[in-house]
Amino acid sequence: MSAFQVLMAMSNKDLALSSEAKESLRRLVCTFLSLPHGADFTVRLHLLANAILLALQPPDLRLQRLLEQLPSPDAALLQGAAKDCGPLLIDLLKEQLFHDSAEPPNPEKKRRAIEERTGVKSLRVQFRLREKTGAPHTWPWPNGMEHAEPDWVTGLSVFCEAWFPSEAEQGQSIPGYWFGARKASYRPLFDKLNASCLEPARRLAAAGQFRRMWWPRWEPSASARMRLKAAIFLDQTSRNYQSTQRGDDALLKAARVKEQCDAVALQMALSVVAAGGGTANGAFFLQLGSVPELCFLSLVLRHTREPCFIQLAEGMLVSIVEELQRSDHGLPSEGLQGHLGLCSRFLEETRDALEAVGVEAYLQRALQTDQPLLIGQPEQTPRLEVLDQRCQAHAAGLRFLDPLLCDTARFEQHHLVEELSRSLQVLGFLHAESGIVLSLSGGVDSMVTCCLLWLLRRRLPPEQCFKFCALHLCHPNRDDARDEEGWVRWSCSKLGVELLTYRLKIRRPHGTLRTGISRERYEEKSKQIRFRMYSRCFEHLGVPFERGATLVAHHEDDADENRLAELGKGNIIHIDGMLPSSTTQGVTVIRPFLKVRKAELIGFADLAALCYMQDSTPKWSRRGWIRYVLDEMNSEEQQSFTRLQMLLSRAGEASATLGEAIDESLGVWKESDITSGVISVPEVTLTTGDSKKGQEQIVHGYSSHQVPVVILRLPVLFTLAQEFHQKVKQLMDDFRDIASIWNKAIEKQTAMPNGHGDGARKTGAAHESLDMEDEEAGACPLQAVRVCDGPFEMGPFVLGRAVCVALNAVPEVHRLLGGQLVARKALKHVWDCVVRARREHHWGTLHKMCPFLYVREASSLVLCDAQECGPEFADARWQRHFVAAVTEFLQTQEKAGVTEMHKQPQQQTRQHGTPHICITCDSRVMNPCTRQDS
Repeated sequence: MSAFQVLMAMSNKDLALSSEAKESLRRLVCTFLSLPHGADFTVRLHLLANAILLALQPPDLRLQRLLEQLPSPDAALLQGAAKDCGPLLIDLLKEQLFHDSAEPPNPEKKRRAIEERTGVKSLRVQFRLREKTGAPHTWPWPNGMEHAEPDWVTGLSVFCEAWFPSEAEQGQSIPGYWFGARKASYRPLFDKLNASCLEPARRLAAAGQFRRMWWPRWEPSASARMRLKAAIFLDQTSRNYQSTQRGDDALLKAARVKEQCDAVALQMALSVVAAGGGTANGAFFLQLGSVPELCFLSLVLRHTREPCFIQLAEGMLVSIVEELQRSDHGLPSEGLQGHLGLCSRFLEETRDALEAVGVEAYLQRALQTDQPLLIGQPEQTPRLEVLDQRCQAHAAGLRFLDPLLCDTARFEQHHLVEELSRSLQVLGFLHAESGIVLSLSGGVDSMVTCCLLWLLRRRLPPEQCFKFCALHLCHPNRDDARDEEGWVRWSCSKLGVELLTYRLKIRRPHGTLRTGISRERYEEKSKQIRFRMYSRCFEHLGVPFERGATLVAHHEDDADENRLAELGKGNIIHIDGMLPSSTTQGVTVIRPFLKVRKAELIGFADLAALCYMQDSTPKWSRRGWIRYVLDEMNSEEQQSFTRLQMLLSRAGEASATLGEAIDESLGVWKESDITSGVISVPEVTLTTGDSKKGQEQIVHGYSSHQVPVVILRLPVLFTLAQEFHQKVKQLMDDFRDIASIWNKAIEKQTAMPNGHGDGARKTGAAHESLDMEDEEAGACPLQAVRVCDGPFEMGPFVLGRAVCVALNAVPEVHRLLGGQLVARKALKHVWDCVVRARREHHWGTLHKMCPFLYVREASSLVLCDAQECGPEFADARWQRHFVAAVTEFLQTQEKAGVTEMHKQPQQQTRQHGTPHICITCDSRVMNPCTRQDS
């Protein structure tokens, strides 16, 4: 009995085992595979035989007790601990499975029941008869499905020839189609592969699942070689098929195919590893297949997303690399280097995948069960080097916080305490039932705010004294994180402020640093964790969720940085980027210091002798560059800096006012002028070619289509564009003045050969950080603020804002646009087409997957779903039928009204052969209507 057959038995879906038991058995398989190659073969057979008997038993506590006592597969794989597992497993099996030395129960009755239910018995009998008579192995299938074994072998051969080119064809480069299933340029190749290989892959997967214990008895070498190719064939074919599918139904079907193929591909890959005696036999693998084939075999194990299997893939690749480094195997120097480079790339990706699995496990725990910890004073004094230079300058002669603690009454009357009290009163949080959680990073802004909150609570009457605690998140992105946490703990302990902390276990990727998570996903998940910890702090304070708020110490200098960044992107409204009060992920966030300058906070910190950390904003980031350029202006060009601050403050207020007015108007527009639904276009038969001219006549038939659409009525947008044209004129004048000052500062930095690296080293000379994120920033990445010389075109801007509103309000628009905003150039083109339209109907595209039809008489923009019809949209005659359907609907809508259409959408049908419409509109919810064909 081969190891491959045993693996099939252990994962047999016909066995009456729970998913937990099957998972435990897979761990047992991994432990077996980790046994050293020179282990006693009889021990392995004994283990395998007992494992099969164990798998055939109903799941009970004996199985659980046995598996709990097995050594960890991870430890066995990484530390070689499995070398002594043989006797231990035998003893455990005897002790736990067979009580009082009883003979193992006969599983024959259960086996017969399984065979009768699955039809396996007849297959076994036929296979044995053919073995005795020497007849070819053709494989019967249940329910009348019959197929010969060579058919899937043919599909496998077609795949291998297309997927693995010869070394002469491949050269040193990696074929682009290996990871290009979603690229349009490779679509013909994958269409061909899907047509030739998908059905053979499905049949092979079905054969592997249906007949796990009775796989054909190939010769060992040929069997392993065939299983290697078959595993890759199943793994890649199913994934390429899934990547090329569109639509929910097609994707669901592809997912089922992938699940079936994955189950059998994993078994085959494990059997190849077992045939080599484990993962350390690089010479065996190189004799078995080519380097590209072996790399793709490792993908089969990696795709499981299970650490034990990914470790097998890593060990296999390591052994192959080591073997290639020991012996060139007759390869030329260039070919050897190419193979080493390919293996190294797959090895790096495999290690990333292993780390990503750990990251995912942590994220699940962090977002479900982790809690912030309430902690006190640190065990030892943290290092002074992590503090800002202003703090280090007076650290020797002045004890931190002594002035504040010795003269508290005077500090309670500070104007910043008054500003905080006024802001919290306006925001509605000066109440005993309210709770405030301070986001305490350890920088000067949050440390000053912590002191101000402490002072304010001392002077408030009991009925206004809100509940208060601070939350510090310790990020492992810097080596100084623990010392920063120590200073935060020390300060809160001195003030008597409750401090909760949470230590994140994920790192932000940067440059060549890979941490098992993408930069975008890191930002997303770390934000989710942060806001979850805020909500846990509300529970700690014992305040209702709706009465709690997170206080963030943003000030007007932060708003200036946002304003410059938004102007650099070309935005003109809401350039502040933040509000005094907002809601994020269900948590209320308040910012009471948006009218306070950072210089005032630093002045308070110096007066109170606060300790705070160096600015941790990465110097290479866009915000780090903006902050640096502003600091340079403040020190070298004070007059220009002061004027820039004044202009930014005025522009920020005007931008917010304009944005609120536009958003309010568009809020009314979206309630009445957006209609989502489905337009039905009947079956169309078209004939091309003029017989009189001797041209061949070709008949094109288009079946009826249900085309999802969203109709945007534009008259209100025309009016808004005219109304806001005058309001934006003064704002654009301020933008031009800002650009004249800011662009000169950027040009000055761009002209410097080393960017702000010298300045960065100058300000950070007291402590050299070991983190990559504190490296020099290089060339200045900031974009100049571009303001058009002529009048601002308000029309495309209003249209873009309206599309953004529709994108957030209407699920169907979000689906049609793929959740992406429309490019400015496309918006300008659409607006020009609309205002200059001479034809009754005009076709265009917002982007390649979202065509639109503009109907001039109704001033309506009809967004269409091109995925449902595909090439029909390019046919002029089909377009005319679609236009007729849309026109008739718009006329009916004008007469009957949208409300009546919503009440009776199914009654508006016509005879076959004429366009008919089914448009549903909900003025508030605006969900897409149910399609008639669903």
